[in-house]
Amino acid sequence: MPRSLQPSDLRPDATSGHLPSRYGAYGSYQQSPGQEQAIDSDTIDLIYYWFVILRRKAVVLNALWIVVLIAIVVTYLLTPVYRSTLVLQIEMESTKVVEEGNLSTGENASTNKEFYQTQYELLKSRTLARRVINEQQLATNPYFMPEKSSSFIAGFKSYIGSIFDTNNGQTSDEDPTQDIESRFLKALTVSPVKNSRLVEISFDSRSAQLAAKIVNAVAKNFMDITIERQFGVSTFARKYIDEQLKQVRADLEDSERKLVNYAQRYQIIDLENKEAFLTTQINALSKELLQAETERIAAESEYKEMQTAGSLGHIRILESQVIQKYKQSLAELEGKYQRNLRIYKPAYPEMVKLATEIADLNDKIASEARSIMEAVTSKYREAKDKEDKLRARVGEIKQEILDLQSKNTEYLTLKRDVDTNRKVYDALLQRMKDVGVASGVSNNISVVDPGEVPRIPYKPKLTLNVAIGVILGLTIGIALALLLENLDDSIKNISDLERMTALVSLGTIPMVTDVSKYEQIALLPHAVPKSHLAEAYRSFRTSLSFLTNTGVPKILHFTSSTPGEGKTTASISTAVTFAQLGKRVLLVEGDLRNPSIHKALAVDNEIGIVHYLSGAVGYAEIVKRSKVPGLWVITSGGILPPNPAELLSGSGMLDLLLAAENKFDLVVLDGPPVIGLADAIVLGSMARGTVLVVDSEKARKGILLGSIKRLRSSVKVNIVGGLLTKHSVRSRGYGYGYGYGYGYGYGYGYGYGYGSSYDYQYDYGSQEQDKLANKRSS
Repeated sequence: MPRSLQPSDLRPDATSGHLPSRYGAYGSYQQSPGQEQAIDSDTIDLIYYWFVILRRKAVVLNALWIVVLIAIVVTYLLTPVYRSTLVLQIEMESTKVVEEGNLSTGENASTNKEFYQTQYELLKSRTLARRVINEQQLATNPYFMPEKSSSFIAGFKSYIGSIFDTNNGQTSDEDPTQDIESRFLKALTVSPVKNSRLVEISFDSRSAQLAAKIVNAVAKNFMDITIERQFGVSTFARKYIDEQLKQVRADLEDSERKLVNYAQRYQIIDLENKEAFLTTQINALSKELLQAETERIAAESEYKEMQTAGSLGHIRILESQVIQKYKQSLAELEGKYQRNLRIYKPAYPEMVKLATEIADLNDKIASEARSIMEAVTSKYREAKDKEDKLRARVGEIKQEILDLQSKNTEYLTLKRDVDTNRKVYDALLQRMKDVGVASGVSNNISVVDPGEVPRIPYKPKLTLNVAIGVILGLTIGIALALLLENLDDSIKNISDLERMTALVSLGTIPMVTDVSKYEQIALLPHAVPKSHLAEAYRSFRTSLSFLTNTGVPKILHFTSSTPGEGKTTASISTAVTFAQLGKRVLLVEGDLRNPSIHKALAVDNEIGIVHYLSGAVGYAEIVKRSKVPGLWVITSGGILPPNPAELLSGSGMLDLLLAAENKFDLVVLDGPPVIGLADAIVLGSMARGTVLVVDSEKARKGILLGSIKRLRSSVKVNIVGGLLTKHSVRSRGYGYGYGYGYGYGYGYGYGYGYGSSYDYQYDYGSQEQDKLANKRSS
């Protein structure tokens, strides 16, 4: 048998704010804020997003066909563009190192990518473009210059072309002053062929003949420019390199001399390793300083708290076992002294002896309190001294590192100068070995395939544009679907409940319709134990049994954010399912503003908890047996008190729970909603565990989070989890499925349905089936 509930158990722990550990396993079940923040923060649930897309498929499909339709219309409005392509082969220039003349590098063609990249950039140079434009007289060619049309269709086509850039730089009428060379280069495309020395040159134009003519002219003029450039190489390269070598050699010798002198002056051997050692040391000391500062703050807090509370008011003095023992003995002696005082006078020897013993105990208590206060003071001083020493040592190392960095900066500057001069000197020496003069000029560029007149337009491409429209439409549709989903803050299933609130999901109660032949849905687990609803509450009962090592919280409180979410039905059905296990269960009406348990269980409500809390009746007079075996009930009493919160927070409610805990295996509290009322917080603070009932059809994230915050922010109510009610198998959202497929001989109808109404309905079927179900239930 677990220990009985005591008044001190309901006080939050002074350090953690939670219920003390002696309160049972339920007191430690409270989730920490760190646990709430760490739930699935780095996990992407692809199945969840898939269900979101399926649920919002109308949005996705509408966005898809609209974007695809726009792509098709744009494709047919754009002007056709033709492309002619020519293939060039570019070889490396021959290396000449035996004759004086042009300077050439002797690098390997297989590794020299810079050469080919240079050739590609030369093909796109403005110099080459200018030569081709002048040669072909493109400035006056109507197929090269932009279209001149004032019609609405032409203007719209030009605007669309400027958006999609399909005319390759051929500007619209809105920009007639654009540079001709820029327009030419935008129409020109240079594409190297991978793993070869070939390059493709393409030109786009509204005229197929003009495209072929220009691309061949580009190849011809590029070969001419290459031959002309080879004659421009300087013949004085050797003399120039010799002069550079002399200057660099002098700079190298001077920088080396400065580096050696600086190292000898400051006795520098290995600055990098020393700085790394000091950095490691200061990091370790910083960690120790942080820990010492934390210890000092804790000790200082305890020290100041001790000074504020006084010699006997500090928590450590109050919790001292020795002082508690002394106080207990003192209380006994004082009680004995007061009793004897009725018989003897204070001067009587036995009374004098008792007074002496009382004084001795007071002195011992004061001495023990002083010892504790001295220990707290000593601990604070030691922590402060340790922090001061570590802080001073960290400052010394920081200053040493700064001095070392000051020296290291100048040293590294001198060393970098030496390395730079040596690299330049070595490069010039290598250059001297490769210097040569070209004896002649050779053409290393040739045309492999000349440009031909294209037969079909290059763009716009209907298939490509439709594919882009499909991708873009799907992207926009999915983005809109996810946006709409994120704006929807309803709790539709247990997946949403766990993801949005970090509460443990204890079960899902299905929506029930058509119970017109039965008065109360709450008693359905008792009337028809094989029903879907009964199975759901038995599953919920199992979840409660595995909450802690000791089983179900002995005082279980049910509440919800707002009225009408099914908390009363949940509390009654839970009490019934535990009573079916043979347990003695007490169901207490805690919603004094809107009591309904007496209606559901058809119990007399003349005398109830209001009368008990008011002192009108005793405990035994308000406990009533229900028609469910093993289930006792305490109703409200038929009186609506003016201030239920003050009535519930009095000592009478705690006394009631103490008595109920000793007599029953489980006490179930049906509390009022959280929002706008303080009753639920009062009852939650007295219960060992609180279950938050959530209506899947009406619950909202903001309201639910506000309820959780209100329950936890004041007295740290132990919320053991959430119970999702009125859940429909056809409800929207991605979550866990719930359903059964039983087939019994006596049979009964049971259907799921939509709706957030509190009035459930159930259809038993025929009268014979109803009798058989009741017989099996009994």
